[in-house]
Amino acid sequence: MSKSRKVYDREFKLNAVRLIQSEEATFKEITEDLGVNYYTLYEWKRDYEKNGESAFPGNGKKV
Repeated sequence: MSKSRKVYDREFKLNAVRLIQSEEATFKEITEDLGVNYYTLYEWKRDYEKNGESAFPGNGKKV
């Protein structure tokens, strides 16, 4: 049996990054509360820092 990959919408990712930026909780606490892998959340944060509000454009990876 294969695991299905979780898909998060743009708004969820933006809210997660905003939680990190607010510094109201630790990175670890946020990953546990949201149920998101640490590395995944780190990638979202890095993508947002690089691309700002144009981060997370939709399906697929940017080339």
